[in-house]
Amino acid sequence: MTKEERRAQREAEMVNRLDRDALQDVLQTRSGRWFIMRLFDSCHVFERTMTGNSWTYFNEGARDMGLQLRGRIIRDGHVDALQLAEREYVEKIAELQKLRKGD
Repeated sequence: MTKEERRAQREAEMVNRLDRDALQDVLQTRSGRWFIMRLFDSCHVFERTMTGNSWTYFNEGARDMGLQLRGRIIRDGHVDALQLAEREYVEKIAELQKLRKGD
């Protein structure tokens, strides 16, 4: 391995560690977990993206980003935090729907 390749590898490892630590920080708070779940919704992670026109490509690009984040969460061992985020999100959405019905 060349000197330049070793430098690039060290840099990639540092960025990976910073990303992992930042993601862990986000997942440790209720508001951070809410943000992640809203991001998944915005990225269409849990829904179809086929529109029958060119919007499909845009939607699939967004969905891919959301899936990459979800995969990173799982690979980094934050499955419990992800499940907690999903439970909290479902509960909050149900609460918001009740408020809407009350109006």
